Amino acid sequence: MDNSLLWQVSVQALFTFFPVFLLAAIGYAYARARPPDTAPINAINLNVFLPLLIFDALAHAEFNWGQVGWEIAYGAGIVLGSGLLTYPLCRLAGWSVREIVPPMMFTNYGNLGLPLIPLAFGGEYLSLAVILFIVGNTLHVTLGFKIYDGRLSWRELFTGNAMFIAGVAGITANLSGLAPAGALQTGVNMGAQAAIPLMLFCLGVRLREVNRSVIRQSIVPALWCPASGLIMYLLLWHIIPLPTDSKLAIAVFAVLPPALLNYMFAERFNINPPRVASIVITSNLFSVIIIPLVLLVVFAIAHEST
Repeated sequence: MDNSLLWQVSVQALFTFFPVFLLAAIGYAYARARPPDTAPINAINLNVFLPLLIFDALAHAEFNWGQVGWEIAYGAGIVLGSGLLTYPLCRLAGWSVREIVPPMMFTNYGNLGLPLIPLAFGGEYLSLAVILFIVGNTLHVTLGFKIYDGRLSWRELFTGNAMFIAGVAGITANLSGLAPAGALQTGVNMGAQAAIPLMLFCLGVRLREVNRSVIRQSIVPALWCPASGLIMYLLLWHIIPLPTDSKLAIAVFAVLPPALLNYMFAERFNINPPRVASIVITSNLFSVIIIPLVLLVVFAIAHEST
């Protein structure tokens, strides 16, 4: 790749990640000056604004239904495969499976995946980001519960997960042609636009808790998380029959850091919450470097193929 193309893709990667970094930095700076209680903000976002975003994106998306199944398969393969790769590593390293495996599988597809994929590849990829989000979230509240608590929470999925319900409603509205229009659509869209900035702000608040001791304790699993996702992504590249541009967009999903929800589950089930929190926070901190590097490679491949 010549120097001019390297500069071009570097600038593209920088401008893609900059809005994410800016909003997270605002949250970090605000938390240092006046530490907020983000629990109510996260609860409102998880139960109101994020479901509105999912519904709005799916209700009005122009799906290639021949690809949706393969997009689901690619996302599920990355999530499940990361767990399969991590399990023997836990046995070799003497790590607790219940502490380490879930954070490696269930990543930050909300705070980072939803904004980054459309920012990097265009608004038409928001539906792909939402599909990958729903795949990850569904596996998290079903298989994740199984790992943490030894049970499968189907009832909680269908009755207590507003994001899953919004996804079903959005797809139903899309297929039936009953998507909101006019003033109703404007209201839904206004609520949907609040979701991503709030997620990024709260992520920045959480990064305030990072310190040197936390990083030292968590470096290996924090780096293994994007590495395991990337390994599965590359293994599935030649198996999943999707267009190259869609596969390149999924690269962002593959290298996301662990979701904060892993810490919430660890605290709920008393699975060494400090250890899980340190992995989640450290990996999210490292993502500030890892994700732009991945975007740089992805944009270079995209330019070479055009």
